[in-house]
Amino acid sequence: MPYQGRKKSLFLGYVFDEINDDNTFTDIAKHHHAILLETERSMPELPRFGTKMKVPGQFSNLTFMGGGPHENYWDRNTSAFISQYSSTVEDQYFPYIRPQENGYKTDTRWLALQDSTGKGVLIIGEPQISFSALNYTLEQLDQGSKKNYRHTNDLVPNDFISLNVDYKQTGVGGDDSWGARPHPQYTLEYGEYHYSYIIRPLRRNTDLMDLSKKRFK
Repeated sequence: MPYQGRKKSLFLGYVFDEINDDNTFTDIAKHHHAILLETERSMPELPRFGTKMKVPGQFSNLTFMGGGPHENYWDRNTSAFISQYSSTVEDQYFPYIRPQENGYKTDTRWLALQDSTGKGVLIIGEPQISFSALNYTLEQLDQGSKKNYRHTNDLVPNDFISLNVDYKQTGVGGDDSWGARPHPQYTLEYGEYHYSYIIRPLRRNTDLMDLSKKRFK
């Protein structure tokens, strides 16, 4: 997020080798190792730590193994039971009167976005991730300032899927009518964080649970 007028972005490109008939690879998807360094000693907490991607809109069938089926957050997930769920990206959006962050899922083992033929992408947490998959970007959902009030019917869905694959996101908080800050154990204090996930392309309908357990040869 912006900090004192500065915004930092890191773009990573992934290249896959040829896919074998059994949905395996001869090599893993790779990107160059990158490290972001910050020199300030006093830094605010992180709202979230993760990766933001764009996925073509036709891959709108969502299947995931994690907390659900409803949206849930780090400090709002005791009623979200771990299971395999199927939905569409369109149905992930909840029409709050004021557009805001929504549709999030925690404790996710894996998720898949597929088209009608089964082609798509499988993302496997190592061991767990959190995610959201919506037809709206975070910038569309965040009003930015009180001078930019909008309603949910002001939003226009994109022709792509905004996919966020995160280590974690700070909790919702709001113990006293949504004014209170999240409890300290549900915040991301400034520090060093690591997380991993595997991206596997899908070329046809397959057993996602079984494929999620396989690793590269």
